[in-house]
Amino acid sequence: MLPKKFRLPSDSIQLRNPINMQHGVFLIKKTPNAFGHRRVGVLISKKVSTSSPRRHRIKRIILEGVRLYWNLSKEEDVLFIVSSSILRFSREKIMEIVKKAD
Repeated sequence: MLPKKFRLPSDSIQLRNPINMQHGVFLIKKTPNAFGHRRVGVLISKKVSTSSPRRHRIKRIILEGVRLYWNLSKEEDVLFIVSSSILRFSREKIMEIVKKAD
């Protein structure tokens, strides 16, 4: 699990002047911060899945991929907005997409 200091708080979800990138099944929004490290948030709506355990599982997979493959020392806030097409992918494929998204 990603340590708490690297998680983007829910009150910071609206990023100011973000750089938007479409990457596979994610829309990724990035903006600079002054915390000295990267903060990551994942936004999954009920349109993706009405099942809460499934949404949380997807969120945990994404955050685990960030923890394993991303350089967390960059000073930026990153928000993953997940599309419903993610349900077709396996855990390994989602981790691979997250790895390429850095």
